[in-house]
Amino acid sequence: MIINKGFILAYRIYDVASEIDLNKLSNSIDSKRIEMSKKFGKRLVYLRNPPIVIFLEEKIYRNLKTQVFAKFYEFGAVSIILKIIIDGFDIKQLFRFFREILEDEKIDEISKNYLNKIFTQYHSYLKKPSMYEDYKDYTIIYIQSFNRNFKSFEILQEIDLAKLLLGEKYHLSEQIESNLLRNKFSYSDEDLIVLNWDSCFIYEPDGIMDVPELIEFANAQILELRYYDSYLDRVLEETYNTIESFKGSIFEYYKYQKILKRLLLLYNEITEAKETILNSLKIIEDSYLARIYSKMLEILGAYNWQRSIDSKERTLFEIYNFLNTQVSNRRLEFLEIIIILVILVEMIIFLVIR
Repeated sequence: MIINKGFILAYRIYDVASEIDLNKLSNSIDSKRIEMSKKFGKRLVYLRNPPIVIFLEEKIYRNLKTQVFAKFYEFGAVSIILKIIIDGFDIKQLFRFFREILEDEKIDEISKNYLNKIFTQYHSYLKKPSMYEDYKDYTIIYIQSFNRNFKSFEILQEIDLAKLLLGEKYHLSEQIESNLLRNKFSYSDEDLIVLNWDSCFIYEPDGIMDVPELIEFANAQILELRYYDSYLDRVLEETYNTIESFKGSIFEYYKYQKILKRLLLLYNEITEAKETILNSLKIIEDSYLARIYSKMLEILGAYNWQRSIDSKERTLFEIYNFLNTQVSNRRLEFLEIIIILVILVEMIIFLVIR
């Protein structure tokens, strides 16, 4: 089997801000908005504020022609994409090369260098710019044609996809292989998609890019959920430490008010950010794409991250209610002291006048 037309997409996705102003950005650079395919004149995937992609440059990576792109997401993520052309590869070459890519830290270095340039160049379009130390990586093998036409079942017979996607040198057990192949999809006999948690195989003779776009979007969403989960951990720890430092004095009323205001702002910020992340993409009618997208989110653990964030949000809200009660109590105690002092002053004045 020889690959006539194909490429590998190596993604490195970073969180750089709480939000990116895509409208202003699109007006200032030569870019394009991501558009999903249409069917019967209707768009099947709704993007509330479609990401912007820009071409950075063409370079040589491991003696192969490589195009580099950057993609900007409304919710603060930036994806650096290396599109490595593998036309003419045979299957043995593909196995060897893909295994090397999965292990190559050079891609991290290349992507980070591009990211640093972008962060500096487009800093003014970032709201609350900040580099999150973590990132999300993903790699896709996309093959449009082989040296002859293959049906999807023939590809499964000819290529050990579990071994390929996991970057292993040896044939894997039947259990591992069957677990991975549970995540396979075909719209017709002519195409095939196999999903894994950090890699994917796509055979698509029509060259449609909907599935890679959905996979990348899901990975960007996961990164943002991971970020806010980590952010909530820090917020809760800081809040606990601050509360523990209080001595319980009624004169600490202003401290309670200060942290109360901060918690309310944080709660609203995180709730709004979560809604933006989770509702930025909706699949309207296409059950095939919806199943792929849902499975990708499941493989990446999106629902676990979401539950973790929801739980920490509830804890944050409970702390807010607790502190709100404390503030009310401190206010009442303070008023009682004022009333007692006023009565004492009046008594003193009365006694002096007499």
